[in-house]
Amino acid sequence: MFGKIKDMLSLDRWIENFEGYLDARIELVKFDVKELMVDLLTRSVFFLGMAIFGLAGLICLNFGLAFLISHYLGNEFSGFLILAIFYFLVAMIFYWNRTNVSLNEKIEMKIRESMKQPKAGTTEKPESND
Repeated sequence: MFGKIKDMLSLDRWIENFEGYLDARIELVKFDVKELMVDLLTRSVFFLGMAIFGLAGLICLNFGLAFLISHYLGNEFSGFLILAIFYFLVAMIFYWNRTNVSLNEKIEMKIRESMKQPKAGTTEKPESND
């Protein structure tokens, strides 16, 4: 009877069980990290493709719009000049608002929402769209 109790209270057995538990937890964390990396890479490839084709479309649209404006104004370069001024003004608006805290927070929350990640320091859980 005391032999069974002695075996149950054996430190070696507890250590083996704890090592097994730690190994299982480490493997679980490795699996979770791999899953997160696959998800991140998948999203990155998707967004990279969207960015490349979107940029190519935007460039073609800008050239077409610049030539159309130039055609209506009767000058070869006026459309390009008008679009360059427009983009310069848009860039200046972004530059002037770079320190706008509320705008930065809105952008941060939209990015976190798209990544399904709660803001650091909050206890809210991400919503699942499944």
